[in-house]
Amino acid sequence: MTLVERLTDAKQRGDYQALLDIIPYARFLGLTGGMVENELVTTMRFGDHLIGNPSLPALHGGTLGALLESAAIFELLWRAETIVLPKTITLTVDYLRSGAAIDTHARGIVTRQGRRITDVRMEGDELITTMKYSEHLIGNPALPALHGGTLGALLESSAIFELLWRAETIVLPKTITITVDYLRSGAPVDTHARSTVTRHGRRVANVRVEAWQTDRAVPVATAHAIFLVMREGPAAAAS
Repeated sequence: MTLVERLTDAKQRGDYQALLDIIPYARFLGLTGGMVENELVTTMRFGDHLIGNPSLPALHGGTLGALLESAAIFELLWRAETIVLPKTITLTVDYLRSGAAIDTHARGIVTRQGRRITDVRMEGDELITTMKYSEHLIGNPALPALHGGTLGALLESSAIFELLWRAETIVLPKTITITVDYLRSGAPVDTHARSTVTRHGRRVANVRVEAWQTDRAVPVATAHAIFLVMREGPAAAAS
C-alpha cells in the first residue's frame, strides 16, 4: 500500500491515530490525537528523550516546534479533500513559557487557504552541529524527506550551543522566538548547521542559523532566533 493509499484509508476510517502513525518522526515524538468537540487535538506524550533543559527540567524547544508544525500539517490533511502532504515554507514559533515535563497538546486552525499556499495559526574558528540521519527523523516517507521539526530542532540547538560555547558563563539561553525558513526538502542524509551571533546584549541575543547537507552553498533551511540570555548569581535572581 502506498503512502497516499494509507493516508486515504486512515481518513476514510476516521482513524486520526493511524494518520499520525504513518509518519516516523511523529511516532518518535510520541504523538497521539483525536477529535475533541469537533476539534483535532494532537498530543505529544512526555518522554525523557524530549527534555532540552535537564536542570528544570523542560522540554526542548524543537520538540514543541515539531508538535506545532505536525498539528498544522495533520489539520490540513484531515480537512482537505485530496491527500497531498503540505510542504512547510516558513514556521515561526513564539515560546511563551518553559514546557514542563508532561504531555503537551496542540491544535491547528486554518486561517486562510488558497490554491497553493495556506497560512495556519497555532495556539552552528566555527562550531558545526551535525544531526546524524536516522529513519525516525523522516516526516514524508514518500520522498523520503526529513520532518521539518527535526530541521527546526537542529537549527535551534545549533544556536543554543553557539551561545553556550561563546559565553563566559554556562547558563542555558531561553528561546523567545525562532523563525525557520524551509528552502528545500531535507534528504535522508546527515544534516549540518552553523550559527552566527548577530547581536548580543546583556539580556537578549539574536542568532542567525543555516543548515545544509551535501553542499554548504545550498542550505536546506535557515532560521533567525531571539534568546533571553539569563545570568547566574544573585543579580539574576533580583532582575
